[in-house]
Amino acid sequence: MLKVQSEAQCDVQDFYREIEMNARCQHPNLVSLIGACTELPHMCIVTEFLPGGSIAKLLRGPPLSRTKILQICVDIACGLDYLHSQNLIHRDIKPDNLLIAADGTVKIADFGLSRTKSISHRMTCDIGTAEYMAPEILATSESSVRYDERVDVFAFGIIMWQLFTQQQPYETIFAPIAILYKVKVDNMRPEIPDNCPLPFASLMVIFSLL
Repeated sequence: MLKVQSEAQCDVQDFYREIEMNARCQHPNLVSLIGACTELPHMCIVTEFLPGGSIAKLLRGPPLSRTKILQICVDIACGLDYLHSQNLIHRDIKPDNLLIAADGTVKIADFGLSRTKSISHRMTCDIGTAEYMAPEILATSESSVRYDERVDVFAFGIIMWQLFTQQQPYETIFAPIAILYKVKVDNMRPEIPDNCPLPFASLMVIFSLL
């Protein structure tokens, strides 16, 4: 897969950071880096080709079996566990960033927003995609706060919900700012679907309360 980023489209520091993170992390559930060009106007990142597309595409298809859902969840969990063991926080876990290999393996992609976990330093608020952002990363009166890998776990819980419902979270709320307010202030969460087995439902609840 060729990911092209023009000078106007990307922040150069984020571009180099994505290369660094991709090169640093080697795991079966993370997209592998093939190479990169860092010279303008041809700045690009080249990764392995994943012909299955993204989980977002899969969610628009026929209902998924529980076996398939379990396999997807295990793959995501393994990828996240590795990232977090390396003291890295992805910060943008969502269906578009979960890609499917030819053998069906799900791999985490797009490390442009990833950061090294820090206990002593604060990190930027409002990073990621509104529907998958944990309350602690959402806007406050300050521009930065302290948070950790649990923001990825929260997003994983939302994705688990989507795998069972094949719906967009908070789809009746159109403005991202409204979603952010309701999640952070009103403690809003998607309703657990009736077809969800108890073990999955329990994990969704735990993840959303972290």
